[in-house]
Amino acid sequence: MSILIALLVIWILWKLFKFSLWLLGVILVITLAAAFFKLLLVPAILLLGLACFGLFNH
Repeated sequence: MSILIALLVIWILWKLFKFSLWLLGVILVITLAAAFFKLLLVPAILLLGLACFGLFNH
């Protein structure tokens, strides 16, 4: 009986471990996407601002 309980505990821990790895992967992907988005967004806003500034200062 104790072997069965031990196996059940190991199985639950393994599932939690796999879930935490999956969660870590998701967080990593979101972080990378946010960093990439920021890297693209800042120059885009600057270019847009400069273009508008140039248009309105004729």
